[in-house]
Amino acid sequence: MADRHLMLWRTLGLIVLMLAALATAKARAADCPGNPNALGTSRVLTIDPREFPRIGMVQYTRSLPLEDKEVVLTFDDGPLPPYTNRVLDVLAEHCVNADYFLVGRMARGYPDLTRRTLAEGHTVGTHSDNHLLGFDRAPMDTVKSEIEQGIASVGAVLGKATAAHEFFRIPGFSRRQEVEANLQSRRLMTWSADVVADDWKHINAFEVVRRTIARLSPRVLEELGLLAGIRREAQLVSRHTGIAGDLQVPEEIQPLRRELEVAIYRSVQEALHNIAKHSRASHFYVKLDVASSKVTVLIEDDGVGFSPRTARDRGFGLEGMRERAAALGGSVTVRSGQEKGTRIRLLFPIESARNVNPATLENSLHRVNAA
Repeated sequence: MADRHLMLWRTLGLIVLMLAALATAKARAADCPGNPNALGTSRVLTIDPREFPRIGMVQYTRSLPLEDKEVVLTFDDGPLPPYTNRVLDVLAEHCVNADYFLVGRMARGYPDLTRRTLAEGHTVGTHSDNHLLGFDRAPMDTVKSEIEQGIASVGAVLGKATAAHEFFRIPGFSRRQEVEANLQSRRLMTWSADVVADDWKHINAFEVVRRTIARLSPRVLEELGLLAGIRREAQLVSRHTGIAGDLQVPEEIQPLRRELEVAIYRSVQEALHNIAKHSRASHFYVKLDVASSKVTVLIEDDGVGFSPRTARDRGFGLEGMRERAAALGGSVTVRSGQEKGTRIRLLFPIESARNVNPATLENSLHRVNAA
């Protein structure tokens, strides 16, 4: 079975693509004729589905071997005009290639758009024939039919020389061991995700961008680890703002699950960013405590404080912290007042974080967003 190519592009490209009119990245004109500010594709990565049968840290233990600031951009549920057309137009403008997981009946319904997707250099996998939201509980005969018919539908439009026969994304990320084993036996590579963008919700493009960027795993955790990463963030804030900082962080801890480390790091990073930008403080304090069953993080400053309404108007930092904590079964407590400084306490249960599943993640974020 032939290997398939994944098109990689820079994280900055994600920001620019989603906020097309707000920013651009530098690229060589030769890489994208007619657009000297195009993003381009950073490189082509060859992947063997036998080596990577399942990927995506939302559900599985492996991701792709990406370099710093690289992401693989994926789309599913289509093709669907006019949205797919618009996305393809922007991708073409910036000479960026992505990976598409197409629904069989939609490929049949919009064959020209399906062919355009492949013709413009994007990798095309499948996403079942009818987007069945029940792979985790439907009879296996039904699931197998959805897989087979989806491949057949896309293959009938595009021909057999595509990733439709090798790349598959389960609708709704409804994982089930029996289904995953069946996909692997077919030499189909099961794609989850490292980051979910919530683009299926009733939120605008700017919010999709904000959530995506906030959830991208920071490279610093791989290079330095959680504790050193927190120390570095505090040092950067002090160096750039002159605000004195005290840290009470253990010298070492047992490794935590990646999702938990990312949530802790991003929350501390966001809190320190808010201190630097808004607090007018002279001092801040960060404490991290890891017990047998929970992680507690405390961030305090002696700045001007804020009211909840003012905080909401100024940005999404606190909301992002609450989303991350809720997704892992944790909580965020904020105490602040005018000229009284700010105190943020985050609590993460270790066991829940180790066993978090996509359904819990989705339900938690839905509850937070609906509140």
